[in-house]
Amino acid sequence: MDFDGIAFQAISYHLGMYGCGFGFQLLVRTQKQSLIIKEQNQILEQYVSRME
Repeated sequence: MDFDGIAFQAISYHLGMYGCGFGFQLLVRTQKQSLIIKEQNQILEQYVSRME
């Protein structure tokens, strides 16, 4: 293989790994936000039940 082929493979590999890391970070952030929303919803439901 020539240098251009090796460089292209290295860049492709690193971009792919960056994309995987970014996707995983986005997944974790979404999961945390979902848990926060569920907790807030439970608090609101408790408040509504007290008001009734």
